[in-house]
Amino acid sequence: MELKADQVLFEAIASIIGATDCFLSKSDLRHFLESADIACVDDGSWTDGRRYKIGLNKKEWLYNCFVEDFNGRHTTEGIKRFLELVLDPALHTKRRSEYELLVEAINKPLMLHGCEINAEGKLCAIPQARTLSEVDRRIDEFRSELGKRNIHQRVMHYCRADLLNNDYKSAVLEAAKGLADRVREMTGRGDDGTSLFDASFSKADPYLYLNDLKDDSKKSEQNGLRELMNSIFHLIRNPLSHQPKIQWDVNRNEALDVFVLISLAHKYLDECFPNPVKVLWS
Repeated sequence: MELKADQVLFEAIASIIGATDCFLSKSDLRHFLESADIACVDDGSWTDGRRYKIGLNKKEWLYNCFVEDFNGRHTTEGIKRFLELVLDPALHTKRRSEYELLVEAINKPLMLHGCEINAEGKLCAIPQARTLSEVDRRIDEFRSELGKRNIHQRVMHYCRADLLNNDYKSAVLEAAKGLADRVREMTGRGDDGTSLFDASFSKADPYLYLNDLKDDSKKSEQNGLRELMNSIFHLIRNPLSHQPKIQWDVNRNEALDVFVLISLAHKYLDECFPNPVKVLWS
């Protein structure tokens, strides 16, 4: 999706990312701006080796960079690229708590424009919030539900927007489909459902190992993961894919209970390691 061209939004993003207490330095911001192909405007700093002038602070300078880029191109594509580069989760594994606070802060003004940064650090569309109170309520409720159930981040990546829109059938269906998507990502296979899970978690020459399969107990555990994956599809994904939405009545808590099961499967996937021969050549 495209980021809306809005001066207030540009100011909000610059104020949050350019805040004095933000962990991103001006040097970091220069790097991300250049990577997004946004010109770094003169910040007014100057030195001759003996004297110096500090220049604009980070947020004022960053806002000027945004405005200059938009005025020159008449598109927000560069600013969108900058946001996604800055908020790429792979870059912030060693400061996860600071990163999550930054994403939450950025998402507050974005929600008022019908979008947010998702778990993969990408800009996506969500139902637009109309007031600051609605923004706070939705974020607080969402954080509370995540915390209470310790739901895996990959589940939320697939269904966050549907949850915020109270579309529980779509949220559950997307979360279940996302489980297969992750297994395909890990194995390189292109199939779905039973054929995907049976091949990926077989007890003999699987694509993914939960353990070393050296005894019956470990083989049973491997088979249990295969059955868990298949059960989620048989109980959730397949029926929902073929039923009209009006025939599936579920409330928010019931949907989140299903997420606990899917989250458990993702946590097992975190422990899996690939068969190097099969995955390499798949």
